[in-house]
Amino acid sequence: MSFNISLCMVIRDEERFLSRCLASAAPYVSEIVVVDTGSADRSREIAASFGARILTIPWEDDFSQARNAGLEAARMPWILVLDADEVLVPPDPHHLETLLADPGVQGYFVQIRHRIGDGSSGEYVVDAACRLFRNDPAIRFQGTIHEEVVSAIRAHHGDLVKFSELVLWHDGYLDAVIAEKKKGERNKAILRKALESRPDDPVLLYAWGTEHFQQGAYPEALAAFERALTLAPVFSGYTSDLALKTAYCLRELGRRQEAAGLLQQAATLYPDFVDLLEWRAVLHLDDDRADRALPLLRQCLQMGPCDGRYSSASGAGTYRSHYLAGVCCERLWLWEEAVEHYRAALRIRPGYAPAWLRLAELALLLDRREMWSELVPLTAGSEKPPRWLNTSVRRRWPKEWQIAWDRRLGLSRPGKAGFAPEEQNPDRGAGMEGETADCVDQTVEDQRPGADGRRGIPAQGEPFRLPVDAPFSLLQTPRTVMEQWARRCATHLREPSYQEALLAGWLALESGLDWEASRWFTLATTMRPHRAAPRVGRYLAAVLSLRRHQPDLAVRLSDAWPDPDGQRRLLLAAAAEPVF
Repeated sequence: MSFNISLCMVIRDEERFLSRCLASAAPYVSEIVVVDTGSADRSREIAASFGARILTIPWEDDFSQARNAGLEAARMPWILVLDADEVLVPPDPHHLETLLADPGVQGYFVQIRHRIGDGSSGEYVVDAACRLFRNDPAIRFQGTIHEEVVSAIRAHHGDLVKFSELVLWHDGYLDAVIAEKKKGERNKAILRKALESRPDDPVLLYAWGTEHFQQGAYPEALAAFERALTLAPVFSGYTSDLALKTAYCLRELGRRQEAAGLLQQAATLYPDFVDLLEWRAVLHLDDDRADRALPLLRQCLQMGPCDGRYSSASGAGTYRSHYLAGVCCERLWLWEEAVEHYRAALRIRPGYAPAWLRLAELALLLDRREMWSELVPLTAGSEKPPRWLNTSVRRRWPKEWQIAWDRRLGLSRPGKAGFAPEEQNPDRGAGMEGETADCVDQTVEDQRPGADGRRGIPAQGEPFRLPVDAPFSLLQTPRTVMEQWARRCATHLREPSYQEALLAGWLALESGLDWEASRWFTLATTMRPHRAAPRVGRYLAAVLSLRRHQPDLAVRLSDAWPDPDGQRRLLLAAAAEPVF
């Protein structure tokens, strides 16, 4: 069902994406106008196959000039603007018809979802741009780069631009596309020339800073952003994102206090911008203040996503906020609440790796293996588990967990005697294919006996290391080995990290060295005074010591104490730091 819309595009060597873009929009438009600025590939041929009228103009480093050439040639009463690396999500025809029939609107904001990174993570940044507007000679693009029509609409018709439910997916910010097109160099050249004539233009300064921001050049980006902040109108379409990017740069450069102040100030101007609130929580997590971050993340979840009202990252107010709240709950020893946040994140985005990893590990440490039934469907849809499961997760798990998980996924094949091959020879990972088998072999390699013949204990003279990257592997350690580890911790850990102090305390606790355990947990408390785990460790050391030395008193007091046995395994979960 087509509408009275002219699709207007500017292209140059876009054969990789053009067919996909035109196919997505062609059913809804009455004509296609393509402005070609010098293609040397099959772009013109592809456009012609869709019935497009093709205009050829020279490229003069001015996106507005090229866009407006297409607008001049358009014949329909409405104009839809797309880039070749964008795809229009099929709109509801009734909704589109309603948009075009509203006499009080000159243009509509369209939600644009920009895929980022290599595209495999599913993460994206969402913002909005006016891409559907009336064919009016007064409405023309402005700006040599990052061109827009909203200023022209508001100058001639007032604030008659509304939000729509139309959605575009954009692949132009993928790493491979940026490198192939050399967009950074092109954009910088255009911006450098424009800034020579308009050095105090906040839009150009914002764009200049963004180019450096995307390349990780934070000092250069910050210099441009801070100048733009002094010049930009408070409620322009980009100022909220300018404030957020400035705060991000400050954080990356170690100026967290300034970043926090800027975010708090910006939140008073943009109270419904959930990313500002989430980043305030991240700054508190940087300072190890989960107690301050958690209330902010709960507010984020109440607010929900921005839906294109601001330039926002995917997951803000939804699955990522749930995950960060789970991290806070772990640090505060709120394990059941952490589980619920991770579950909620996966309900919103199944297969979200950070939440998946923590939920799988907590399911086992909390002795809640029934939760695995929730996780299996998130990985069993393909022939083999996702790469991050093979490489990241399995290498952190004890062998028995790997075997149990493989059975859940149906990766193990029965042996001749009716047992899974892993049970016959657990050190080989037989019955698995491809990366899965390779990964198990690597795990076994990491766990092979040291020179003294006991798994996990370095030989005399070898560097002493605790398994901070895989603390759960200690669950397989025999009691006699734990005692040797605990004694070596006392002599070898001169300047331990927080995780090493926590693990040393756990080993001492499991070895019956209550005083030594208390000493390690006290040290961990001085390192992370706002974490609950070291305090829980000290409590457990006191309880177990009382059990050993005053059993009658311990029995009388047991009803008033949380179950210490159920808490000890969770110290390992606290030592396995979730990323954020």
